[in-house]
Amino acid sequence: MKLYYFKDHKGNFGDDLNPWLWNKLLPDFFDDDNREIFVGIGTLINHRLPETPIKHIFGSGYGYGKLPKIDNRYIFHAVRGYKTAQLLGVPKEKVITDSAILIRTVNLAPYTRPKEYKFGLMLTGHSLEMYNGWKKICDNLNFNYISCHWNVEKVLGEISACEVLITEAMHGAIVADALRIPWLPVDFYNNILSLKWEDWLSSIELPFVHNRLQSLYNKDQSIKMRLKRLIFKKDQQPHYSTKNDIEKTTQELLRVSKTHPFLSQDALLATLTDKYLDLLYKIRLDIYK
Repeated sequence: MKLYYFKDHKGNFGDDLNPWLWNKLLPDFFDDDNREIFVGIGTLINHRLPETPIKHIFGSGYGYGKLPKIDNRYIFHAVRGYKTAQLLGVPKEKVITDSAILIRTVNLAPYTRPKEYKFGLMLTGHSLEMYNGWKKICDNLNFNYISCHWNVEKVLGEISACEVLITEAMHGAIVADALRIPWLPVDFYNNILSLKWEDWLSSIELPFVHNRLQSLYNKDQSIKMRLKRLIFKKDQQPHYSTKNDIEKTTQELLRVSKTHPFLSQDALLATLTDKYLDLLYKIRLDIYK
């Protein structure tokens, strides 16, 4: 069976959790035989899934494309949330949560470290591309700057060093929640896919709050965006961010940091983890029998 996940050439924490986590939980299981694929962490269920293989869905969710045609080549062990189940016509009993929750079952002592920051800010690749001054903003606020492009173990260490994580990246929130670190969602460019957040949050009984903050732009990105908007005849062209823009975004981040963070209930998280452990046990029996 082949492990199926999205591979970002720059690296992306949520996607890169797949080989890191599954090879620890299911050692010597995956190979290059793509007659069957294992679809785990990520928003992977859509029309882009290869048609031919048998697809083992293990905690993934729908999004980023058209709904796939569900047939007998889909085996649903678990899905991420109730929206995925509803849209795909999967029984709600198959809903657990995002399977990255299983990071709780791994020995993380070598990768985590003591608290050093009250707040951390984790950014998506899009935000890092649009503006390169985020670290300076974090330094001015004494926030821990965290890039989704860093390797899994570095990101785990940086998240663990924070008392509260402010994050654009959903898997930043998922892992923080799993590690019992309160978190706050933010969105700087209005390009967060609310469906996937609502899907995951439905499984842990929390609401989706959209904290839309001011966008910031490098000069080169400003030119690119202006050209795109000119071609597509869109208004409100972004501009190279001024000191006032940067200060406004900084103050908005400060305001968000003073709001009440989110954290799922301990008992619920333990129950969801146990459900996944039961599924893993069954899979291991099939593998190693």
